[in-house]
Amino acid sequence: MLNLLQFLFIAVNISLRPARHSLLPCLSYLADSCMSLDSDYFEAEMARTSKKVRVLDGSFATELSNVVKDYFVEERPNWTFDAVMTHPGAVITVHRRFIDAGADDITTNTYHASLSSLVQQGLDGPGLIAKAVSMLKEAIATQCPNDGRRIWGSIGSYAICLRGLAAEYTASFIDTSPAEEILKTMTDYHREQVKAMVAAGQSHILFETVSSLMEAQAICDALSLSSCDDVKAVVSFTCRKDGFSVRHGEAFVDAVRLVLSNPKVVGFGVNCTHPKAVTSLLESVQSLVSNKEVFVYPNSGKYESEVGEESAMKIILNSVEKWVELGVTVIGGCCGLDARDISEIRKQVDSLLDARNDKE
Repeated sequence: MLNLLQFLFIAVNISLRPARHSLLPCLSYLADSCMSLDSDYFEAEMARTSKKVRVLDGSFATELSNVVKDYFVEERPNWTFDAVMTHPGAVITVHRRFIDAGADDITTNTYHASLSSLVQQGLDGPGLIAKAVSMLKEAIATQCPNDGRRIWGSIGSYAICLRGLAAEYTASFIDTSPAEEILKTMTDYHREQVKAMVAAGQSHILFETVSSLMEAQAICDALSLSSCDDVKAVVSFTCRKDGFSVRHGEAFVDAVRLVLSNPKVVGFGVNCTHPKAVTSLLESVQSLVSNKEVFVYPNSGKYESEVGEESAMKIILNSVEKWVELGVTVIGGCCGLDARDISEIRKQVDSLLDARNDKE
C-alpha cells in the first residue's frame, strides 16, 4: 500500500517530467514506481517520524534529597543505593514522584549497586538489586498499573566501585593498568551486574555514564557472554562539552557504532553531559539513529556552565524539538534535575506532540 510520503515523492518526480508527456504515460509511470520503488527509505523515515517521544525520569539522588533532606549528611558508601536498606519508603516515594511528573520510562535505583563493593561490605548484592527492582514495580503497580510505562534496570559505569574519585567523568582509571587487564576486569564486572539484573526479572537494561570506548567494548563483551537472549540494552555515554567526544577522548560516533554492533543493544544515549553539547553529539551520529532507541538525559551543567550561560533547563526545553528531529526517542534528566524539572520536560514534549497532531 502506497503511503503518503511515497506518493508525494513520486508525484514530485512526475511533475518534473517534461511537459510533452501525456497524462497516461505519467499514470503508468506512477503505477510502475509503486511496484518497483525500494521502500526501505520511506519505511525508515515514517518509523522515525511516527515514534512516540517518551519521557525518562530524572536524578534519583536529587529527588531523594528532596524527600529525605538529611540523607547525604551521613556517609553513604553506596550513595543512593543505601536507601534500599535504610529508607525503603523514600525509594518508592521518589519513583512515585517521577511517575506523577509524567515519566514514561523509569530506572531502578541500582546505578550505585556495585556488586564487588557490596560483597566487600558483606551484603547480599543480588538480593538487594532484586529488592530495588521490586520497589519500582510496586510504585508503578500502585500508582499507574497497566499504562505502558517501561522499566529499565540501571547499571552504572565500572567506575562506581572506585568510590570518591569521580572516575566515571574522566575514565582515567583505564590508563593505569594494561589494556587487556582492565578490559577483562570491566567485562567480568558488567557480566555479573547483568546476571544479577536478569535474575531480578529485569531484562531491559540501561548502562549509564559510560565514558570510554574500552568500557563500551567491555559491555558488549559482557552482553555477548550473557546466557539470557531476552536482554535488550541501551548504552548511554557521558560526553565532553566539545560536542564530539566521550569523556576519555574517543569520538562519540565510534563509541555508538561499537555498541550498536551488538545484537542485544537496541539503542544508545547521552547522559550526565552538559545540555549544550547534545545537539552536536546527535548530529555526529545521524547515520546510526534509524530504528534505534536514542536516550538523551543531560545534567544540570553545574560544573561546566560558564558565567552568563543560560540555564540547563532552558537549553533542554528549547532543544526538545531539535533533538526529536535528530531521532531522539526518550528525553529526561540526570544529575541535578528533579521531578519538577521532569514535569517541565513532560509539558514541552506534550506541546510538541500536540503541535504535530494538529498538523496531521
